[in-house]
Amino acid sequence: MSSRPDEEHHEPLLCRGRHVGSEARLVQQISFRCDSLDDVLGFYPRFKGHGVKFDMILSHRNAIGIYVFDPEGNRVETYWDTGLKAKQPYSEVLDLEPPTAELLRDIKEHVARYRKTGFIDSARLGPR
Repeated sequence: MSSRPDEEHHEPLLCRGRHVGSEARLVQQISFRCDSLDDVLGFYPRFKGHGVKFDMILSHRNAIGIYVFDPEGNRVETYWDTGLKAKQPYSEVLDLEPPTAELLRDIKEHVARYRKTGFIDSARLGPR
């Protein structure tokens, strides 16, 4: 459903609802795209400083995303599109503390290593 599939890899998914109680949250996630990695990195200390509950921080090779929960428990992603072409699914837990140049170098190395196969570091993702 993307009108710009070469520019935006996130797409809405419409599916049948579940039969659950009114307390259930049915939103998988809402994603906010940032213009730069610096924008995403700027949200990280702000989320921490405000006690926002983190779900995970991931590299998808084609994007870097911080996943948090809003006050109602819905997952929210803040991400930056790296511009790198990468087979999906791919997810690897990412530490945002190293210098930006080091983060980008590691992501580019992983694109070269897993370009054709994709990679999911499920052991490091932990329970959901």
